[in-house]
Amino acid sequence: MLPLVSSTATTIHNAAHAAVTTVAAGSSVHDFVKVTGEAGKPTPQGDVTLSWFTNGTCTAPAQSSTVVSVNAAGEVDATAFEKGPLAAGAFSFRAVFHDPSGLYLDSTGPCEPVKVVDANIQITP
Repeated sequence: MLPLVSSTATTIHNAAHAAVTTVAAGSSVHDFVKVTGEAGKPTPQGDVTLSWFTNGTCTAPAQSSTVVSVNAAGEVDATAFEKGPLAAGAFSFRAVFHDPSGLYLDSTGPCEPVKVVDANIQITP
């Protein structure tokens, strides 16, 4: 039997668990991961490894998480791998799913950039 195909999708969340692509300097963010499989087949079960990048292009990870198991719905809310408070700049996450049982093929989520902006604007006469 050939392994089934999995798909890994991610969403960056702020401390209030709202989806974000831009946050203010000083904020903290974490990743939410959803692994899906083929229609009519079991939900993928296995592990996710998250990488954190200090750029918006997922080049050369600054840190990787420990392996985190997906829940029964194929999800990980990676609050234990929260990053922050963040300085202004570009950052990103990437998630990789691995099924140790071999039922599903591994899958890598897209590069997920987040911009951190310093919203302190001063105008002087």
